Amino acid sequence: MLAKNFGVPERAFAGIPDKELFIFQSKVPGPLADDRVAGAGPPPQSYSHRLLDQKPIRSKGGTVRMTHDARGAFSADVQAALRADSRLLPPSASS
Repeated sequence: MLAKNFGVPERAFAGIPDKELFIFQSKVPGPLADDRVAGAGPPPQSYSHRLLDQKPIRSKGGTVRMTHDARGAFSADVQAALRADSRLLPPSASS
């Protein structure tokens, strides 16, 4: 899967350990409350956009979902795009 995602031969990943399912060893972090900043609260205005709920634009190469400031008055400088390559999707998802 990695070779296909990155467009390289499988041998490029021959040295990756197959039993270690983590990037580095470390202690389990403590509670999130320990990291909260005193006096900080929620932002004055909150917005969420469900990009995957949006109808995708379909092409032979896959799908794309795009959003930008013209789609909602949440920010003047936010853009996002999510591209799904048809070679990596199951046949039912790319039709």
